[in-house]
Amino acid sequence: MRASPNFNRLFPEATQPITPSQESGLIKLGQAMRDVQERAGQDTPKIGYTYFGQFVDHDLTQDRTLLNGPYQNPADTRNYRTGYLDLDNVYGGGPTDSGSSRLYEGPVEAATFIIGSTPLGHPRDVHFVDGKPMIPDDGDPRDLENVMVRQIHVLLMKFHNETIRQLTANPPLIIFPDGTQPTGGSFFDQARKLVTWHYQWIVRNKYFEAILKRDIWYKLIDRTLPITRQTDFSIPIEFATAAFRFGHSMVRNSYPLNCKNVDVQLTDLVADPERPMPLADNQIIEWGLFFLGLAASRPSTGSSFIDTSITGALHDMPPISLPVRALLRGARYKIASGQQVFEEFLRANLVTEGDRLSADELTRDVHNVSGTELKNANLQDNTPLFYYILKEAELRENDGRTLGSLGSLIIAQVIETALQSDLESYISVFGTGWRRPSWTRPNRGRGSVESISDIAKLVGDDELLFNCQPIGV
Repeated sequence: MRASPNFNRLFPEATQPITPSQESGLIKLGQAMRDVQERAGQDTPKIGYTYFGQFVDHDLTQDRTLLNGPYQNPADTRNYRTGYLDLDNVYGGGPTDSGSSRLYEGPVEAATFIIGSTPLGHPRDVHFVDGKPMIPDDGDPRDLENVMVRQIHVLLMKFHNETIRQLTANPPLIIFPDGTQPTGGSFFDQARKLVTWHYQWIVRNKYFEAILKRDIWYKLIDRTLPITRQTDFSIPIEFATAAFRFGHSMVRNSYPLNCKNVDVQLTDLVADPERPMPLADNQIIEWGLFFLGLAASRPSTGSSFIDTSITGALHDMPPISLPVRALLRGARYKIASGQQVFEEFLRANLVTEGDRLSADELTRDVHNVSGTELKNANLQDNTPLFYYILKEAELRENDGRTLGSLGSLIIAQVIETALQSDLESYISVFGTGWRRPSWTRPNRGRGSVESISDIAKLVGDDELLFNCQPIGV
């Protein structure tokens, strides 16, 4: 398992840091960033991407600094994840590692994950032993925070197991284009590479397509977005505390899980990760409700808009609301303001003057009174980056259907730099034109894996349970 690096700064420290006396204004701003009435539409990213993004966040970062500090410089603050898209939050150190071996079964050279079952026997959960969930890092139980990200975690475990099955079949059930089969190491090592490469490809091509501003995503795919490979890459604190917190605004008040559980309040889906319980049968996700391309018992739905309105359930979480927490942590790390970040991108010719948000725009009340609270706190010219990114999407991107310029640039550049700096990523090994293998599907057909929906199909988790019937039947 790779060593975990510390964080860094993508931009200079805030030129006008928020003082402790100004924090009361931040608290009021965060409290005002609240949904008055939930809005969701078919043009927003599908609801599965909200929690796939949370899973990606858990793979890239974990900062265990307490809200009240003490706060060190980012370069002195440990990131408890590796900072790469390498699924260390799923694999841990592998079957030969003393801390992770409990996750696996079978011969070490072809080890598979032990999958847990619901009370009725559906293999859709992490494995529990003596009431304790088998996860790689007991100090990082975040993938157990809600039933959505938890089942994405399990889906990738099952993808690994299916990869082992197809690699070890005689003859193998996977067909590789010339020169693309992982070489060296055991079947386990090859399977881990394949699963990780597909996951990276999905992040870059599907998740980014859903959340990024269109022209920035095109530049990323065309490789015209400036990216510099780094030999000592680490996650910037602006990404960890502000930019990638945008997903809070995508969270809805309630979700359909399956045809028997169609309107479940978010508060009933969130668990205490420190005291997890096995998954109940009625919490099994029908993946066609969360992602396109699968059978579903009702139409798939979109996330909430990316804007300054955040569901009340996230405000009511102990010990402090998530928007307030994001604002306070950003201030205490003295991260650059939205205006300061804009100036940096302007100098790099990545944005234009027309992309700039004015003070009038930042203080405009659209779906709540957060604009007024920003003005009351006198932060319209020194705007917290977290708020600026959400306001930018709200005002400039069709009411928040995708991120705007600043949010898209930070996220695209950080994750693409992580991929290019990782010598084991598919981009480093094959380049962006990686030809993905052909898998044998349960119906004996063949095809590549290009989405979360394809993974669900491959492992057989696309079936409708509880006698649910697909739309139109």
